[in-house]
Amino acid sequence: MTKAEDRATPRGTQRVPANQAQRAPPGSPKPAAGYPVQPRAGVEAIAPYVPGRSIEEVKRDYGLNDVVKLASNENPFGPSPRAVEAAAAALGGVHRYPDGASRDLRAALARHHGLERENVIMGNGSDEVITLLALAYLDEGSEAVLAVPPYSVHRTAVLVGHGKLVSVPLRHYTHDLAAMAAAVTERVRLIMVANPHNPTGTAVTEDDLRRLAAVAPEDVVIIVDEAYYDFVDDDLRFTARDLLDRNPNVVTVRTFSKVHGLPGLRAGYGLAHPDIVSTLDRIRPPFGLNSVAQAAALAALSDSQYMARVIAGTRVGRARLLEIARGHGLEAIPSQANFVLMRVGDSTAFTESLLRLGVIVRPGENLGMPGWVRVSVGTREELDRFDAALDRAAVDTQERVRGSDG
Repeated sequence: MTKAEDRATPRGTQRVPANQAQRAPPGSPKPAAGYPVQPRAGVEAIAPYVPGRSIEEVKRDYGLNDVVKLASNENPFGPSPRAVEAAAAALGGVHRYPDGASRDLRAALARHHGLERENVIMGNGSDEVITLLALAYLDEGSEAVLAVPPYSVHRTAVLVGHGKLVSVPLRHYTHDLAAMAAAVTERVRLIMVANPHNPTGTAVTEDDLRRLAAVAPEDVVIIVDEAYYDFVDDDLRFTARDLLDRNPNVVTVRTFSKVHGLPGLRAGYGLAHPDIVSTLDRIRPPFGLNSVAQAAALAALSDSQYMARVIAGTRVGRARLLEIARGHGLEAIPSQANFVLMRVGDSTAFTESLLRLGVIVRPGENLGMPGWVRVSVGTREELDRFDAALDRAAVDTQERVRGSDG
């Protein structure tokens, strides 16, 4: 077996059926209380994803007519008109199954990245690609190296794949790639890097990423999640795709949810060695990427001018968020993504105060950053609304915190 084949072949073990040891023998009395069907060991340790509040929910719960959402790192400018038109046209064919191989979209992505179609794996959002990698390359007793706090989907994927977490703290709010490399043992099968990181918005340098790829063992898959790559400043932008030719164990993961503005359709992909792609093809759902998503993503990819306008608008909004934070005396982490993390103290109470004013942001408690709020880039009008609400929210938060203490 070649090294490439060995890297691409998931390590499997023969597992005992879930909870076999806990099953009562036939004829035993049923439990008097509680649900008898139990998940496999470890599932209950996985925290369910906590979604952000929707505009409709906040309007209903707080009796508001006008609400702005700056919580989910969405593209406030919307998708390309080409993508909207292509999605509408594809609706007429949804009585047929989609192309299970996503041939046209994979071919277009391969051309876009200077690769072959065999280097591209599609997913129902990039989260599915990450989960497939964990399922394929982790097993009982294996480990994955992640940052603390991680992007929550990375942590969940490791646990779903039966792996153990090796947690490496951030350094200056950024992945400490040298420490992550030092944490690799013979049990480690995956290293997960979000670049830029969510929730901090920070990016690693090209030199640090190249060093990680150079020192990591060949049988360890390095996953670089580049969901926010397009928003990175030009002088800092470096894609892990450029490591693939020399480092076939590097997988670059991208999404159509951010710069392309298609999160509601769930389209993502990975760029990898063909052996890794063929491995993931063995376990992915046969029709995971629906036909409307394929059509919209293909059209969005072709509209480079619209994408450039979204990037420019996002960078302007990001700079505005930093100015707003400074203007209100809030510490903020300089970001390379489409959001900014701000330190506010009691972030749960602060978020509640903003909700009462019709502004939705993401509390840091849900992101592993208590005391902070994550604020997504919005339109100029939305950011004006956030700016105007901050002082009132701060006063309301102080009053409610004092009231709860009393």
